Amino acid sequence: MNSDKFARYSFRAWMAKYRPDGLGHMGVSGMDANGNAVGEPWSTTFTEVICDFCNAEISLKIEVGGEVCDNIVIASDGYALCEDCGEKALESEAKERAGEAD
Repeated sequence: MNSDKFARYSFRAWMAKYRPDGLGHMGVSGMDANGNAVGEPWSTTFTEVICDFCNAEISLKIEVGGEVCDNIVIASDGYALCEDCGEKALESEAKERAGEAD
C-alpha cells in the first residue's frame, strides 16, 4: 500500500469512487493441496465492505454519542480500512514523516 495516497471518505463517497455499481469484484481460482491452480479461474461479486487490515465489516452508518452518522472509510490505492486501522496507519505515517524531517 502506498501511504502517500491515504484519504478519508464517507462510506457513500468511497462506494461511489471504488464501487460505482455497488459491488466488489474478485477473481477466484481453485488450488490443490500443493498450491497448484486447478480448473479455470472465475470472478465473483460481493456487497460487504471489509477492512483490509483487520477484516472487520465496515457498515454504512455508525452510532456516535447517540447520533447515527455516515461511517468513515480510510483508503489507500483502493484498499478500505476501518476507522481504527486507518487512524493507526495515519499515525504511523505521520511518525515516519516526522522522522524524515529531523
